Amino acid sequence: MSEEPTTSEAVSETANQLTGPQAAAQGRSTFEGVLRNRVVQEVAKHLKVSESEIDNDTPLTAIGLESLALFSMTGGLAEWMEQDIPVTLLFEIESINDLVLKMADIACPE
Repeated sequence: MSEEPTTSEAVSETANQLTGPQAAAQGRSTFEGVLRNRVVQEVAKHLKVSESEIDNDTPLTAIGLESLALFSMTGGLAEWMEQDIPVTLLFEIESINDLVLKMADIACPE
């Protein structure tokens, strides 16, 4: 008997299948969830830790994410979103949640 995927696993699978515009078209809440999952995956990969060790509210500098890595990661996310991301965004964010909310503002303007 196979187990049903958890919400996190379901979002993870969705994140790997949707483009940024597809996620944005499903609504801001969906976009934020998919983007948050992608960011956590990227941060965990960069830091060589498990995704469960990443706290979305911890300052990025406190978890060891340096500005160059953040710049690179943000560039990849901008490509996925098919959106230009202002360089100044990097100076405005403190945590993964901040990054997700700012990028959602760009992709899903009200």
